[in-house]
Amino acid sequence: MSDETRVEWRDWGPEAFAEADERDCPVLLSLSATWCEGCHEMDAVTYAEPRIAANVNEGFVPVRVDVDRHPRVRERYNMGGFPTTAFLTPDGTLLTGAGYLDVDGMRQVLESVRTMWADKGREAGRIPRALDADLPPRGELTDAIESHLAGQLEVKYDDEYAGWGSDAKFPLPRTVEFALKRDRDRALRTLDAVRDHLADDVAGGFFRYAGTRDWGDVAYEKPLDTNAAVTRAFANAFLYTGDDAYLDP
Repeated sequence: MSDETRVEWRDWGPEAFAEADERDCPVLLSLSATWCEGCHEMDAVTYAEPRIAANVNEGFVPVRVDVDRHPRVRERYNMGGFPTTAFLTPDGTLLTGAGYLDVDGMRQVLESVRTMWADKGREAGRIPRALDADLPPRGELTDAIESHLAGQLEVKYDDEYAGWGSDAKFPLPRTVEFALKRDRDRALRTLDAVRDHLADDVAGGFFRYAGTRDWGDVAYEKPLDTNAAVTRAFANAFLYTGDDAYLDP
């Protein structure tokens, strides 16, 4: 139990999910990072509130995961940034989730999940995943799958500000690399936005994401995995275009 948060955190692993199965209650999964200011704030404010902590400890199995130490867990349950607050069934199926939650927001979400669990139980889960799988789900990559993904590049693209999505903007380097071969103009416009808004012109590297649709409210953390992937995307853009605008970053 953390003195700061008052929550009785468990480590990620089969023991926590076995406990949730035995108690017949959801898992509250907190995805956090040492470099994440919002994570520290949520610990100091939300999880430190005695009634919130008591509610969590009584009705859930709380699990804390360092996203840098467990990248597969991060990829599986990330709700768009950190902190992520995800609620899972005892078999790891996602019930619902959110990002940062203040005291009132957490109180409402806890009550909502309690109601969902009471009404539907384990059937409320919507994204089943095997906890012990060595690899992500896989199958034959058909033309239909590739066409669907290519279609999503257009549907989800922000024509006004570039990038994909209508809220926070992440660099999404793997999406950019997919688009470089199939929708190059959108890919390059997105890299232009990443270069103009997320590149650190003083110390080098790229910031993690922008909190608004127009690439404002930048989160200034620079995780290594993000930087490696974004650097590769710029390198591929230079290979395809020969334009120094993508070589320099």
